[in-house]
Amino acid sequence: MELTFRGSYIQMLIDELSYIFSASFVFSISRRIFSTAMRVIFFKYDILHIVSKAQYTWHRVQTKEAQSSVKSKPRHPRAWAHARMCLCRHERRNINKMEKTKVFFNKNIL
Repeated sequence: MELTFRGSYIQMLIDELSYIFSASFVFSISRRIFSTAMRVIFFKYDILHIVSKAQYTWHRVQTKEAQSSVKSKPRHPRAWAHARMCLCRHERRNINKMEKTKVFFNKNIL
């Protein structure tokens, strides 16, 4: 009885090993590995696509902002100088007004 149990156990072990090394087992394992790898690749592709789309949108927004700021600025260097001069004149005028009001309030308070 013991020999038959041992024989059946060995036969079962041989059957399992033959299944492991058979083509169907190798095919099923390779199919699982391949499908998992494809899922990982497609998931990575989706993430890269989303990131690249976001980068493109951000770049487009930045270039639009840069273009809009360039359009609003004068192009010629003399125009730049004129704009700076006008700005300085306006700033000086505003500073003079502020100083006059300070002096006015200081005189009236004291």
